[in-house]
Amino acid sequence: MLRTLRQSKALKLLQMTCVVSAILVPTFSVAKTVCESLPGSIEVLEDAKEILTLGQYNSFFGFANRIANIDTNPEASDNTPEGILSRAFPGGFQTCSTIMSKMVSERFISEIVIFIDSQERVIFLGWDAIKVNDSWEIVKYQIEDNFEKIIEEWRS
Repeated sequence: MLRTLRQSKALKLLQMTCVVSAILVPTFSVAKTVCESLPGSIEVLEDAKEILTLGQYNSFFGFANRIANIDTNPEASDNTPEGILSRAFPGGFQTCSTIMSKMVSERFISEIVIFIDSQERVIFLGWDAIKVNDSWEIVKYQIEDNFEKIIEEWRS
């Protein structure tokens, strides 16, 4: 019992040392962004969030608009979500985090995601996706810098 108590104390000391070390060791930025998902996340949707975070707007909107068909008229590209994001966030984002995910059914999900850039500016993405023929597709999305506008739409 005494040995177990000593091992337990040693383990706690080691855990505390690791925590302190983790706090004191400087972190380095890596090319991969950090997107925090929620339990039960859907891989293809997580990949789409990662693509948006990396600033690969053509790829993201190519996926998002397969069914949603938000206006992406090339003649008015400056006024499309893609054009606006490209100008406002040319380097993409440092991180993203899914803050709400509601599985309405096994084939329908609704989510709100926050994206934060290196200057701590944020945008919110709200989207609905459906599963058709074993493939997830975005059927509706909205990108805003105002949380109230997103939550208002996705509460209903």
